[in-house]
Amino acid sequence: HGTINPWTGALWVRFLLRLGLRDIALGEMLKLARLNRQGIANEWEFNECAHGTTGLPKGRPGHATACAGYLRAWHEFTHHH
Repeated sequence: HGTINPWTGALWVRFLLRLGLRDIALGEMLKLARLNRQGIANEWEFNECAHGTTGLPKGRPGHATACAGYLRAWHEFTHHH
């Protein structure tokens, strides 16, 4: 089973926005928020990755790339016209 990478998810949201697919980007942004919010011990841990089938958080919490990617995607989503 592979993993889901939050950084890659953030890049995907940004790519969809640049293609003008705002509705799809919104759905993906919500998935990204749920992924980052669900932690192993606490909410908003920004874990390294998630299990590819179950979606449960894996790896170490507090990954700067997961957090920075999410914040950048959110910023672009809220400021993209």
